Amino acid sequence: MDITALTQWIGELEESGISFYLEEGQLKCKAPKGMMTPSLAAQIRLEKEKIIALMQGEQGCEPAETANSLSYSQQRIWISQQMDPSSADFNVPLVFMASGRLNCRALSLALNKMIQRHDILRTVYQVQQSQVSPVLCDDVVIELAYHDLSHLAEADCRIRQAEFKKQYLCRAFDLEQEIPLRACVVKQDESHHMILIVLHHIAADGWSVNFFSDELTRLYQLFDLGKQAELPPVTHQYRDYVAWENHQLSGKNRQQLCRYWQQRLEGAPPVHSLPVARQRSAAKEKNRHRAQRLSKALMAQLNRLAKHHHASLFMVMQTAFAFMICQWSSQRDVVIGTPVAGRNQSNFHQVMGCFINSLAIRTRLDPGQSFAQLLAENRNNILADFQHQGLPFELLKQELADKNSDFYSPVFQVWFVMQNFAKADIDLADVSLQRLENDIQYSRFELNLYISEFSDGAVLNWLYLERLFSEETIVYVMGQYQQLLEQIAETPEAPLNRLQLFDAADIYRRGNDPVKLEGALTDYFKARVNRHGEQCALDDGVVTMTYRQLDRLSDMLGHNMLKAFDPGAHVGLLCRHNALMVATVLGCLKAGIVYVPLDPLNPVGRLQQIARDAQLRGILADELLAGEADALVREMPGLQRLLVNGREAESRQEIAFSPVAQDAPAYILYTSGSTGAPKGVCQSRGNLAFYGLQYGRQLDIGPQDRVLQLSAYHFDASVMDIFGALLCGAQLVMTDMKTASPEQLNHGILRKKITVYHSTPTVFRYIFTAGQQEFTRLRAVVLGGEKSQSHDLRLFKLRCPSNSLFINGYGPTESTLACQWRVPHQELDTELMPLVGHAVPGIDHKVETAPGVGARVFEVGELVLSSPYLALGYWQNPGQSEKVFSSATDDAGQTVRQYRTGDQVLLLPDGQLRFVGRSDSQVKLRGIRIELSEIEALLHSHPAVTDAAVNLSAGEGEEVLAAYYVPAPASGPLADDEVRRYLKKHLPAYMIPGCFIPMEELPKTGSGKIDRKALPPAGQQPEKQYRAPENEAQRLMCGLWASALGRPAEQISICANFFELGGHSLQVLRLLSAIENTFAVTVSLQEFFNCEQLRHLVAAIEQRKLVISIENKLAEENAVNEEGWL
Repeated sequence: MDITALTQWIGELEESGISFYLEEGQLKCKAPKGMMTPSLAAQIRLEKEKIIALMQGEQGCEPAETANSLSYSQQRIWISQQMDPSSADFNVPLVFMASGRLNCRALSLALNKMIQRHDILRTVYQVQQSQVSPVLCDDVVIELAYHDLSHLAEADCRIRQAEFKKQYLCRAFDLEQEIPLRACVVKQDESHHMILIVLHHIAADGWSVNFFSDELTRLYQLFDLGKQAELPPVTHQYRDYVAWENHQLSGKNRQQLCRYWQQRLEGAPPVHSLPVARQRSAAKEKNRHRAQRLSKALMAQLNRLAKHHHASLFMVMQTAFAFMICQWSSQRDVVIGTPVAGRNQSNFHQVMGCFINSLAIRTRLDPGQSFAQLLAENRNNILADFQHQGLPFELLKQELADKNSDFYSPVFQVWFVMQNFAKADIDLADVSLQRLENDIQYSRFELNLYISEFSDGAVLNWLYLERLFSEETIVYVMGQYQQLLEQIAETPEAPLNRLQLFDAADIYRRGNDPVKLEGALTDYFKARVNRHGEQCALDDGVVTMTYRQLDRLSDMLGHNMLKAFDPGAHVGLLCRHNALMVATVLGCLKAGIVYVPLDPLNPVGRLQQIARDAQLRGILADELLAGEADALVREMPGLQRLLVNGREAESRQEIAFSPVAQDAPAYILYTSGSTGAPKGVCQSRGNLAFYGLQYGRQLDIGPQDRVLQLSAYHFDASVMDIFGALLCGAQLVMTDMKTASPEQLNHGILRKKITVYHSTPTVFRYIFTAGQQEFTRLRAVVLGGEKSQSHDLRLFKLRCPSNSLFINGYGPTESTLACQWRVPHQELDTELMPLVGHAVPGIDHKVETAPGVGARVFEVGELVLSSPYLALGYWQNPGQSEKVFSSATDDAGQTVRQYRTGDQVLLLPDGQLRFVGRSDSQVKLRGIRIELSEIEALLHSHPAVTDAAVNLSAGEGEEVLAAYYVPAPASGPLADDEVRRYLKKHLPAYMIPGCFIPMEELPKTGSGKIDRKALPPAGQQPEKQYRAPENEAQRLMCGLWASALGRPAEQISICANFFELGGHSLQVLRLLSAIENTFAVTVSLQEFFNCEQLRHLVAAIEQRKLVISIENKLAEENAVNEEGWL
């Protein structure tokens, strides 16, 4: 019985309850009563020695006669190749430059002898009976291709040779028809030839390349001398390893391996958190390569360090790399892949084939420990991992239930290799060969580090996906890794948090010079009136005003305000989005009145809450909003109501106002508060002037511009639009988003010849996706208020002219304008993830991991802003003001105020900031900052709710607020409308959640806090529930899936995902065969992977059948027409 049959027979016996074990080298057997028949006992005695050899892990039995399956490594490679048949990622190239006499006939004979000796080199892989099987080709002959370039000039020869080399090495193998080896010779001249040999990874690994080269050398020499080429016979073939692997993974051994890895990787992050430049893509991406050298002296130090700590050089280099990845990603838990040779048995050391397996090495660090302590921990973990390397990576993925992703590799995406095999040079008779570095690199993962140690030092090859990492980032990281190695070589006992890895973020801060105001805001405005008095200042679609008209109207409004209120009084503004609102705001500023913008669409209860908190003395209301103003003051005795209109500008009398200090309050703007009540941000008059002027200067706004204002006046974004335009002599064009369709807004931008556009990314998408025409007059598009996406860049590129500027702005209400990322249209990479950019002049920033503790490059921390132009604080809320506002000393030794934003950012090596998220429960939705706890507080106040949480969740195409609540036992789940009505009494519309999800209990962290990450995504919960088939095609498909997965069809939902149900890639082959037999339609592997759910697969098949039906009908009609014509 050969090894394959023996392995299968033992497996069948184990399924019957009969098991074998060794005791002091003797074979023992356990069997249920009555199962050990005389014939079975005789068969066991006959195969006794072979069973013992198998159980000892040695292939002492006779080689397997036939190969009928693939190893797990081969399965992974074959599936990957089928998913992308044109890919050369699994090509293993060998390139040599031969100087001297090359005997091409001897080389050809040697190559053919190699494929006769090693069956794996003459094997193809074909699908037979719904499974892929290796097929041995007995009579195959490899043709050594020969290309003569000696007739070309030297320069032309080099160019043509490079082109041919790239073409040859990058040509994919057809594994179904083509053996996994090809070779050619390119002649430069009589004494110089380039030899190209390409193996496929399914038949060779790095270890194989060594003895392939060795055997080829010896065979060539024998053939070149005209001798009979005989080498020691090959005792084992790759099929023997496959049988051995199958046996090793049967029964308890597999269970033990699976249990180890499940425990080892429990809770590990499924994907790294390295800051990437672009979103991942399902498409095949380009990779880049950078190399660096480490000195002989440094490598000697590292080898001594390894020896001192009873570790290998691999362990030292890998531990340092893992620590760097932790710091780079701001994580303390990382998983990095590494290959293992997989040749633990000596019988397989000289067997051609792919034995390599991937190990997932997990590193968890404590920043307080030393590198030596981390190395000791990592050493023990690596040793244990290597002892459990027998579980193929494909099985590990199945056991971890890791769903295949189109966007990233499961388990790990970072790869570390320490090259530990000899350089595969070939030394042939009469020929001097030089092994050429392969300049065609293939990235197996997103980030790959290959380290090769030589006698004069080490070479580090960094391969990375160009989409995810910029060359500047990789070059910076390379230098930091070398610095880290130098430090640990000198001081391995130093705590990790004292190692100088990545530069302190402070050194990348721009030295922004202080910006001083030369007058009051009203002085700047008056100067514009004097220079551009007859130029149009405002256009709200109904009313237009010149600068002089706006000046006079605001004068009269301010004058009338002072008849009712004292300077410094707090007055609420209840205005529509029009020119009168702007004039009223200017009037308040001239009169020294502190204005408090009120949203007329807010519920009366919320407006009253703001009025009480702000201690309003009165309400200035648009006369068309008199009813809303009356409703507000009705419940608040003593609150005056003053109506305003545009008819008050008839007088041409000059009105003088008393000067007001720059640090006096200008307005109080209310945002969402953490206590369940809104909080008022108080900004000074000087700050208002600074933000308007600085915005105008950054965008170079002038009289030639038309600035669009979409933001309502109760949001701080309006400050930049209004005063950025009016303090710079531009025309402010006002449009009310609530009364215009996106098509009308599109038309308005074109008709009004808008040059400067500003909105949140959500509004930008709403408007710019509604049309197709180019906004030819736009020269600047500013997005802010929420996180911009790559899609916004593409939309800007599509709809805006080539001379325009894209600006991603950042500024909390407490510091309206803080940072900008500015990129000209022609330089904009639309795949990039937009950045926050640099701080604007007058604003300084720091990134801190804790108060007073500066972050380093790539380290996530809180953004802290420093400037004389920060908000005065929160009105009537000294506790919250002291929490986030404080005094600090700047680089010049001056005392400045600073504000802790609560925003998490990281600094990139070029000094630019990237926004990461909020550090508290604040979120931004469509540009509006929302305190989730305010909504939660109201939900808790509902008598039928016992617990509640609110999250920002990904809905269908955009983010939505999702409310999760635990209903009181007596009430049961509440109707969505009931909860929504309750919240609408107290909250503005933008704070009302889009969906309400009842839960038995809310997920909690170990400390008892709500675990927001564990809350189910909005809109996905129904998809996880069972949905029965809705038609016959879906019912048939459920049956096919059930058969492939070995579970009842009644448990297969049409919303199910094949891999989430436990399916794996090779099961798909059998399923695709069954689908073809059932539906008479061929579905490729790629098409199957693209269908997320069962119903999507059925829909794709039905669409395919429809297309085939139409094509057949057209073919029949064409045939009839041709017949009639004939």
